[in-house]
Amino acid sequence: MTMSRALDEMGGHKLGRVVREGKERLLDFPAGTVALWAQAQSLLRSPVRETVRVWKQALPSDGVYRAGETALAGNSLLAAPKEEVLAVGRDTWKRQTEKLEQIPVPELGAVQVQIWRYDTGLLANGDMVDSSSLYLSLRCEPDERVQMALETLMEKQQWSKD
Repeated sequence: MTMSRALDEMGGHKLGRVVREGKERLLDFPAGTVALWAQAQSLLRSPVRETVRVWKQALPSDGVYRAGETALAGNSLLAAPKEEVLAVGRDTWKRQTEKLEQIPVPELGAVQVQIWRYDTGLLANGDMVDSSSLYLSLRCEPDERVQMALETLMEKQQWSKD
């Protein structure tokens, strides 16, 4: 998506105010970031395209990040899931897919791999996916413990304090 189109989309959805200063177009969020996040919820979707199960030792060491309940457990009091959840971007997955055997059921040594719509490393925080994307990937999870942990996670975000 081009920057012009992104500005048009955000302005069209009234997420921000697009202002012209000479030849430049600037985007302003007069209501603040908390209101922006709340308004954008209906327009945002989960970054997860697909979830598969593979042997952990077969995964590459680069481009793989903790995700799902595994990442949430690392940032909250939620217990870690029995099966580790990791995320890779679509391009990383395409390069590895022929080398990886998919496992149909949970087994010792297997992990769940979420294949994301975008490069997980772009916004990653160390070895974990970013908090906003983590929230989007789990917001439809019916487990109340997960929902409480997500709420706590989002309250910790710097932008949520304005």
